[in-house]
Amino acid sequence: MDPSNTKTSLETEGANERPHNAISFLHLPRELREMVYKHIPHNSGVTTYDTKLERKKPNWLSKGKESHPTGSLEFENKYGNSGVAFGSDEHCFAILSTCRTVHAEAMPIMFAATPLGFWRPMFSAYKYPAFLEKAFSSLPMHASKHIRVMQLQGELWDNNMVRLLNMAVARLPDLRTLQVCLDIPYGNSHARRQQWFDDPAIQQYSWPVVSTLHLVAQRLSSISITISPPCDMVWINASGWGRARDRRPKTPVTGAACQQFIWLQHQLWMLQYEVTIYGALVHGNAEEGRKFFENLQLRRLDLFQMGLNRLLVRSCIDGTVDFNLEDKKDGLRELTGRSFEVDEKEKSIIVFSGEDAEVKWCNFIYKLRPRGVAALPAPATLWSRIEGFTARWSGRSSDRVVLPRRD
Repeated sequence: MDPSNTKTSLETEGANERPHNAISFLHLPRELREMVYKHIPHNSGVTTYDTKLERKKPNWLSKGKESHPTGSLEFENKYGNSGVAFGSDEHCFAILSTCRTVHAEAMPIMFAATPLGFWRPMFSAYKYPAFLEKAFSSLPMHASKHIRVMQLQGELWDNNMVRLLNMAVARLPDLRTLQVCLDIPYGNSHARRQQWFDDPAIQQYSWPVVSTLHLVAQRLSSISITISPPCDMVWINASGWGRARDRRPKTPVTGAACQQFIWLQHQLWMLQYEVTIYGALVHGNAEEGRKFFENLQLRRLDLFQMGLNRLLVRSCIDGTVDFNLEDKKDGLRELTGRSFEVDEKEKSIIVFSGEDAEVKWCNFIYKLRPRGVAALPAPATLWSRIEGFTARWSGRSSDRVVLPRRD
């Protein structure tokens, strides 16, 4: 017998046996497979979404004008997306199609780890309810039974916020976490971002929106509120809060003064929101909760004197701010039964109910996450514009294009 033929036959036999000895995904312990399922959904947090964000349409959203409720195409035609997402793209749940075993194991875990995100503006009182009905009814089969996280971003409005929260409670029985980002659309003009603190989305609408959270505060495990002003500067009327269309000159606050100002304002909003939600829970109404705060702030100067100080901006610029949030802890506990922990490094505040609190509700996490810039970019020089034009015209990717010398 030829030894070379024997060697070849043995190699062939070994090659045929190797696939049978390989370890497949299903050979892994169930605990390891579940860890893999949890890491498949991609999520960068509540600031992932925006009106001008480039993202693919999820395949569970119907296409075609005839399938959309009245007016829902207006936002989609303007911004190129539907304003709602469950998963990063149409392939994020592809693993569910591999086999029945993986489908049965992965579906509840992946749906629970994938946030349902909304970033469509809430302005239209008659179009937004139809949009919500379409969004919830178009979720993947069985997804509504497992969704645990909902994220909201964009321009929020209290009336439609009530509709969204009530529908979420009814349609998502396992919902445990709500994440809200208070910001104006990130893709908007520099003028709106410069006037961020005076913009109606922040000054007029954010407080009423937060006051509606009493509807779910005792049902959920946690609610996080992320504040995202510009990170480089703010323009504020130094004599007090102005309006978005206020023509009075405003003071630009930059550098360390800007960082101190937005952190102080974040702490003051936390006190305002906590007292408002407490009032709404006690009286059973968001509007009554806001009235409760308005009546209280004049009587409890120990809690709110900084909020009434019209020279807050000037004191930040001059470095004369005298405010310590820890000094407010006893007053807040006495009033609402709530306490808090401050993380200066992460710029976050965790508020929780004490054991002896008469009215208890879920933990609130207040996060300060500045993003974007308000300063206008430096104007381009004539030569840089010519270079950019010639680079695009010639199809080259280099920053500088050398023009041929003319003799």
